[in-house]
Amino acid sequence: MRLYIAGEWIEKPEKIEVINPFDGSVVDTVPRGDLSDVDRVLDGAVRGAKIMAKVPGYERYRILKKAADLLEARAEDFARTITLEEGKIIAEGRAEVSRAVQTLTLTSAVVSSTSPQSEQLALIVAMFSAPPVPHRSSRQARREAS
Repeated sequence: MRLYIAGEWIEKPEKIEVINPFDGSVVDTVPRGDLSDVDRVLDGAVRGAKIMAKVPGYERYRILKKAADLLEARAEDFARTITLEEGKIIAEGRAEVSRAVQTLTLTSAVVSSTSPQSEQLALIVAMFSAPPVPHRSSRQARREAS
């Protein structure tokens, strides 16, 4: 696995193990970033915001809607990954993915307008598009299943 920063794939020699809190197994490894990576991410975000500010509303809609569609098509994969790395039950992982799809879909509809108010509304929609998913530890889930 590599880091994707400001449009580039970055190799990092040091890795971090992602541990399943339910059984202690290693789910995967991820690259360990450093402060210079954070600086590159922030610089890239500033450049990206300037670029996106010039993108017409309909194009922003298309990008966000495509992201929602791609996420929805792989919803079960993402839900299982969330379950493994967080120790959540699969229903919670599925709920998180569903909320992400809803947020992207609703936000895409709002940003299709080019007014500054629509962007503020998009943030509000994203924040309140669905109730937060409660997190239960794997230990709590096991207790509830008994």
